Amino acid sequence: MDHSAADRIRTQYQRFPYPSSPEAGNTYSELANLMTLFELDCGYDFVNKRVLDVGTGTGMRLLQLAKIFDHNEYLGLDYSQSSIDYAIGARGAIGATVDFRQLDIHSATESSLGRFDLIFCMGVLHHMEDPASVVRRFGSLLKPDGVVFLYLYGEHGSAERMRRKRVLQH
Repeated sequence: MDHSAADRIRTQYQRFPYPSSPEAGNTYSELANLMTLFELDCGYDFVNKRVLDVGTGTGMRLLQLAKIFDHNEYLGLDYSQSSIDYAIGARGAIGATVDFRQLDIHSATESSLGRFDLIFCMGVLHHMEDPASVVRRFGSLLKPDGVVFLYLYGEHGSAERMRRKRVLQH
């Protein structure tokens, strides 16, 4: 990743951890809803899985997923240490078992993390200087028959969210 872009991203999330805290009244159930639909629509057995969330931020979505689907092993990675610190603090309040680590995905290896049944990368890949290398990294961390969920946003899919981010950056 271009260091200037990486530094801007890190600075943004150090100043404005995302997603915000559960005290704001949000439950952040998007991942739990996604997995419920995936189970129902595809017959996926979401039990006893190793799950990686790349760019977990404050971990709110992953914590909610782990609270509802508690028979899995969860790891949330983020580039921002303040976001990871926030996630670790929120873990007890939410009552879910999730491991959180500060790590640049470019440094992740099978020997350091193991392999996963499911990888989430929600709203992160488009920030990367070389998204293809990150997707290849996912392939090296994925078990055979594993699943990767990607969420990309841009001008048409999340125009209002992008507008707010530009306002906050200035």
